[in-house]
Amino acid sequence: MNKLKIIFCSLLISVLFCSSLYSQNNTVTGYVTDENNEALIGVNIVLKDRDSLFVDGTTTNSLGRFVLSFPQKDGFTLAFSYLGYKSESRDFKNNRKNVDLGTVVLKKNVEILDEVDVVELNPAVKLLGDTTEFSANSYKVAANATAEDLILKMPGITLEDGVVKAHGEEVQKVYVDGKEFFGDDASIAFKNIPADIIEKIQVYDKMSDMAEFTGFRDGETTKTVNIKTYSNMNNGWFGKLTGAYGNGNLYSAGGNLNYFKDDMRISLIGLSNNVNQQNFSMQDMIGIASSSGSRGGPPMGGGNSNVPGPPDNGDNSQGNTMSNYFVGQNGGINKVNSFGINYVDAWSSKINVSASYFFNSSGNKTTSLTNRDYLLSGEDVSNYLENQDYASSNFNHRFKLKFDYKINDKNTLVITPGLNFQKMSSESVSDIVSSYNSIVSSSNASVTSNNYNALSFNNSILYRHKFAKTGRTISLNVLNDISNRNGESLMSSEAYYSSLTDSIFTNQKTESLSSSNTMSANVSYTEPLGEFSQLMLSINPSYSESLSDKNVFNGDTGFENLVIDSVLTDYYSFQTYRTKAGTSYRYNKNKVNLNFGVDFQNLSLVDNLTDDADNGSKTYNSILPKLNMFYNIDKGKFFHLNISSNTSTPTISQLQDVIDNSNTSVLVQGNPDLDQQRTNSVHLAFRTIDKSFNKSLFFVISGQMSDNYIVSTNYTALTDSILSDGVILYSGSQLNSYKNMSGYKNLRSFVTFSLPLKFIRSSFSFNGGYSWSQLPGLVNNVSNITNSDYLFGGVSVNSNISDKVDFRVSYSSGYNMLENKLQPTSDYNYYSGKLTGKANLVLLKKLNVSSDISYNHYLGEQSVSDNNNLIWNAGLGFMFLKNSAAEIKLSAYDILNQNNSYSQNITSAYVERVYTNVLQRYFLVSFTYNLKNFAIEDNFHNGGPPPPPF
Repeated sequence: MNKLKIIFCSLLISVLFCSSLYSQNNTVTGYVTDENNEALIGVNIVLKDRDSLFVDGTTTNSLGRFVLSFPQKDGFTLAFSYLGYKSESRDFKNNRKNVDLGTVVLKKNVEILDEVDVVELNPAVKLLGDTTEFSANSYKVAANATAEDLILKMPGITLEDGVVKAHGEEVQKVYVDGKEFFGDDASIAFKNIPADIIEKIQVYDKMSDMAEFTGFRDGETTKTVNIKTYSNMNNGWFGKLTGAYGNGNLYSAGGNLNYFKDDMRISLIGLSNNVNQQNFSMQDMIGIASSSGSRGGPPMGGGNSNVPGPPDNGDNSQGNTMSNYFVGQNGGINKVNSFGINYVDAWSSKINVSASYFFNSSGNKTTSLTNRDYLLSGEDVSNYLENQDYASSNFNHRFKLKFDYKINDKNTLVITPGLNFQKMSSESVSDIVSSYNSIVSSSNASVTSNNYNALSFNNSILYRHKFAKTGRTISLNVLNDISNRNGESLMSSEAYYSSLTDSIFTNQKTESLSSSNTMSANVSYTEPLGEFSQLMLSINPSYSESLSDKNVFNGDTGFENLVIDSVLTDYYSFQTYRTKAGTSYRYNKNKVNLNFGVDFQNLSLVDNLTDDADNGSKTYNSILPKLNMFYNIDKGKFFHLNISSNTSTPTISQLQDVIDNSNTSVLVQGNPDLDQQRTNSVHLAFRTIDKSFNKSLFFVISGQMSDNYIVSTNYTALTDSILSDGVILYSGSQLNSYKNMSGYKNLRSFVTFSLPLKFIRSSFSFNGGYSWSQLPGLVNNVSNITNSDYLFGGVSVNSNISDKVDFRVSYSSGYNMLENKLQPTSDYNYYSGKLTGKANLVLLKKLNVSSDISYNHYLGEQSVSDNNNLIWNAGLGFMFLKNSAAEIKLSAYDILNQNNSYSQNITSAYVERVYTNVLQRYFLVSFTYNLKNFAIEDNFHNGGPPPPPF
């Protein structure tokens, strides 16, 4: 922490010094709109001097705003160009420090319009430069619908596993009127913004922060949605409150409240229920439930085969990229209490601030059955069967801040700290039976309790500077990430092995401490090589230290007379020294955007098992090429190619050479001889939108190959044996470890196509693809290769009839094929399909009738086909008060009582099926009130904010 304070103070002093040096720069600012006063995003702006020589350039942001600097000269010209619009120019003299051009209006080019605009009286979709803009009033949604209900009716936009995608790409950022809304969590904005305040939906590829700063596109983009509200509805209050109660003391309560005033956004969200409604952050479960040494948490619920790819061990970490307010779904029965607040504001023309706090308290009760078949050689079969009752409670506090200071037009400073505190306790009761060729070889009954605390802090300080020469920039980013986890575990077990006459009793207490500290810096320098090209140089030094201190004690029943177990006790630490330096060339002209280069990386791993700190216990030198190219074939049509190479290092749990016997039937041991893993990737994409903007096609194909792929090895003991550290591995028990192996490959293709069905006022979409993976493994010291093929496809029809009639029908399917080289008789093929239907009707203006079904079915293996189910939910609601602001509703869930949770995991060592308890048929009576109170803009500014809407 002292190092971080010194770095921060030094950087702040440097920034203030630079601020005084460059405070004399002149700027020209303004806005660009169309004839309807709509902001135009991505307008190309070029600044030229009196001799028509290029001086500087930029593009407009999501608000249509631009800022440019110019040196001390007399007379300049600004040229504005935008596809589909007539070019404009503005002349001005350098007679004052800052020039405000106000609003520049671009007029449509009629000749081009004939080629690109929709031939309708009221076009639903338009292409504005690189932005696809949807008119909200062209899509019909029910009263009190959300932005998510609205956006899913738009062509090319889909919802897959709770994630909104546009043209096949995940929407990662959402703005409301050009301002961030709940940070990186797109789902929060879509679920909480009411549809009836939305005028436009704008979808575009947001340039990287570096590209926006330098004005030179680098090809790195983020799929972004800007929700543009009606001008008289962006100052005021809005939100929703809901409460429900049902049979069996089931309940659900929650809501959101939002206050918008000019640049300020304040949002509150809350949730309390025991009906398995979960949300907000996967971070609430990270660092404890998945940590090394724990017995394991509840299995994750429902889906098809999961084929793992190369593990991400933090080599490219720049902080957690998970959505700030999303929680991964747990199996079993969950009780959740959550609260969050988000604040966004512009404190001045130079300072933008966003902050968030979130609290989550959750309880989970899970009953699960895990059935695992190991893929052995020949005709041998090994089976692992575990029944587990699991209960846990988890508390999490999380704070995040972003301070963005534009010192002047040449210098910016961004500081982003984050703090996370978590406390977790759990208890599990397990019964495990292992068999070999259908004969029981061991059994284990155990009770385990865990109590852990975790604290993490991360911070990023980013300083960027523009030189007088256009395109010449430098940026410095200093990052720090500190985490600490400590706690204890108590485990009592009775194990039986076929080779012994008596059971073995174990009463074990484990005290553990793990921590990590990472510091890194990244310096990037760009130099223009001409009007259309640029050279970038970068260097990225980093240092990280990780340690794990584990103390294991054995004792009597009740954990008395504890004696330390020196074999299972271990202290392990390792340091990583990394220096990454590289160069890249960027070219951007007309239809081509090209970025290619190479990085050189030197990596040293030093652990406490060696004293050779100067040279490192392991040293790796890597050359990492990269290429990124966009080719804009035509308006709405592009081609994208990305080729990259990266490395990842093993985690401390994979390296620590000590036995973990928290599950006495399956021992786990790290491997300190693991090497770094290298992965080469290629990504190819093509997108086209027809000139009517109603049909779209998106196609992508990607692949990966890994050297030194880190696999989890499995060894099942056929006879009692003694391991190198003296631990006995009894017949029927297993030892898992880690090893580098070659041969990992995967290939994935995906296509999505959408078009309107005008005869039923609906849209049709199709998606499909094929994936293949080759997974290396080591089972009983014999190498194995598992090939997995997955062919999938789906269709959907989404209505756009009226706000009184709404429906959606979809069907998705997949065919899984597993080929095991070690045991061909274990090949595994099956078909899965899911039919969903959703309908909502408004009768007699106030009566709301809704119903949805979901039918999951499987063909092939008997154990799979037994899990077919039909889930039917229905509701009857009555809307009342002005504008149907309130609704009382009776809802029935899982009417047929067929809900179940089934998932399947395929690795190179085994095929695993997991069954988990779920919440079945229940009923709720709910009351919902929608809050809206928007002030007329002029009165709002003169008289202050309107009163809260309650």
